[in-house]
Formats: sequence, C-alpha cells, structure tokens
Amino acid sequence: MRSSLLSLVAALALLMVPAALADTAPTLFGVSPNTVVVKLALNSGGLSLKTAPALTSGGTTQVPLTVTDGRGTGTGWTLRLNTPGATVTSITAACASNSTCTLPHAVGPATGASILATAQGTGMGVMNLVVTVSGQPKGPLAFSVVPR
Repeated sequence: MRSSLLSLVAALALLMVPAALADTAPTLFGVSPNTVVVKLALNSGGLSLKTAPALTSGGTTQVPLTVTDGRGTGTGWTLRLNTPGATVTSITAACASNSTCTLPHAVGPATGASILATAQGTGMGVMNLVVTVSGQPKGPLAFSVVPR
C-alpha cells in the first residue's frame, strides 16, 4: 500500500513538472513558450515624381503629377516648375488610392521655380497632384521634386 501511495505521489509530481517549467520559461531564455519572435526591419523608400499626360483647355493646362515620399523622415519636399514663362494658377492634392498619406501643406507662397514647399510632417505617402498652369511656356512643362 505504501508503495502504491509513493508511486501515485511520484506520478503527480511528474505531471506538475511541465507546469512548473512553463512558469519559469520566461526566465529560461527570456521568452515565453507561447511567444513567437519575429524580427522586422523597415526600409525607407525614396522621393519620386511621375507625370501623366497634360490636359489643355481654354488657355490653361492641367498636369497630373504623382509624388511619392516614402523616406519616412517627415522633413518635407519642394515641387519645382522648371519651365520659364509658365505661371501656376492652382494646385490640388489628394491621397492616391490605397495610400495612407498626409496631404502637403505649403510653408509659404510660391517663389520662382519652387511652386510648393511642404511643411514638416506633411506630404508623406503617395499623393496625386493636379497643377494648373497658364501663360506662354517656353518649351515643354518640366517638373521636379527635391527634398527639403
């Protein structure tokens, strides 16, 4: 009888060992046995500009542009019109589809070739701009985007 009681106690003790180890597992390797460790690295993208065919009507030209700022810095960028004789009359902006962008906010009025300088923390993600231009451009309309 004593032998069966000792066997029962030993069996119960063996059943409790995995539970005790589970409680100490976080200190065993610094990770719980129910934790999956995933290493993740984020790579920043770049700053780019794409143009689409322009639409001209009644003396004005609308140029669709896509600005992508995937740098993740939030430092802003400047959009330039590199064509003499052209005057920007308006710029509209919207987030591109499937983009969680922050729309650009200008830090001041347009000056010279710089037609839009974005404030810090704005103009991130993928944005569709439409730049309306009038005047007598001397050559094809040429735009560029540079970091601030």
